[in-house]
Amino acid sequence: MDTKQKFIEYVKTIFAVIISRKFLLNLGLAFIVLIAIIMLSSVFLRVLTNHGEQIYTPSFIGFTIEKAEEIADDYDVKIEIIDSVFEAPGERGTIVDQTPPANFLIKTGRTIFLTKKSFNAKKVEMPQVVNGSLIQAKSELETYGLLVGKLIYKPSPYENLVLEQMYDGKPIAAKTLIDVGSTIDLVVGKSEDGNKAFAPDLSGMTKNEASFFAAENSLNLGVLIYDNTVKTTQDSLNAKIWKQNPAKDKELELGSDIDVWLTTNPDLIKK
Repeated sequence: MDTKQKFIEYVKTIFAVIISRKFLLNLGLAFIVLIAIIMLSSVFLRVLTNHGEQIYTPSFIGFTIEKAEEIADDYDVKIEIIDSVFEAPGERGTIVDQTPPANFLIKTGRTIFLTKKSFNAKKVEMPQVVNGSLIQAKSELETYGLLVGKLIYKPSPYENLVLEQMYDGKPIAAKTLIDVGSTIDLVVGKSEDGNKAFAPDLSGMTKNEASFFAAENSLNLGVLIYDNTVKTTQDSLNAKIWKQNPAKDKELELGSDIDVWLTTNPDLIKK
């Protein structure tokens, strides 16, 4: 048998095997197994990635940690406390902030990061700002998480030198432990040549913004007058100034007070 004839016989043998019932049965089984593997892999991947299972983030604000954990279980999400604050609206021990916020579209199984309102304030050592400049004192108090309160000017040959640091009306020594966010009043030197300040325009500012800006101009916030739109603690933080007395650009003694009127009414704020 020549080479050509041998090749033809070989092809016939392979063809006979291919069309045999046993081969076709095994091929069909292999195809079914392959399809099953592909389908199972797809299902496993969907479960692993929660594909298509999206929810809107529930709100945890105002709830205790225990209640937040119950809500997390109901929505199939995880929670993690990443911070605590002392000065914040709401009841102590409850959630005051969350990331992502409520009603944000997420996949189930995601971790929601929470901030709670602590029962005890964080403490910090009072810095020594006496005998430094007013500018330095403001910067250092801010670094320590403390607030500048009233500026009380007294005659001194040293202009804007901090003569005393006060807390609750009494001198406070450096390194005394004090709550973060506490307000420190400063007694500041004032020369006898009669330096003056000019009332800045505080309109549109919150109380905290205005207090800082007034201090920058060697002045204080005086009486705070809230209108009937301010009903809650959060309202008082968000309220903005729509009127002040003395008016802007009025010449004043250093350390003078500026009385302000606050509202949450946007129409008044725009005036």
